Amino acid sequence: MPAQAFIDAGLDLVVSALRVAAGAGDDLGPRRGPLLADLKRDALAGLGDPVLSPAAVARAGYVSARQLHRLFAEGQSFGAWVHEQRLRRCRDDLADAGLGHLAIGEIAERWGYRSAAHFTRAFAVRFGVTPRDFRRTALRTSSPAR
Repeated sequence: MPAQAFIDAGLDLVVSALRVAAGAGDDLGPRRGPLLADLKRDALAGLGDPVLSPAAVARAGYVSARQLHRLFAEGQSFGAWVHEQRLRRCRDDLADAGLGHLAIGEIAERWGYRSAAHFTRAFAVRFGVTPRDFRRTALRTSSPAR
């Protein structure tokens, strides 16, 4: 069944691209911006859920998954946007001295990562430094001089 979800999402994106190429655009008009903002807000509320899906966010926003993908098609895909949001929140938590008691893996889990190793690789690719080194540097520079 998961393969079917990828096929459906791919077909939705192809149809959207063809509609734009043909000049058909979409029928959202002025609702596009507010609707996308609402969908992003719903997605942000569920970032900690490791199985956050476009279908779940679409249901919460009372649109189809196809419509959700159409709305995200002009910028990052839904999946890429979720990935970026999770990484940013992990980065913010790693730099927060008040969360220094949490292990890096716990922070990753809070934001929907199932594997600490996967999180570490994704973080290093995105920010050019491992989560451990980022945290060490961030906490050292944010602590008051003695």
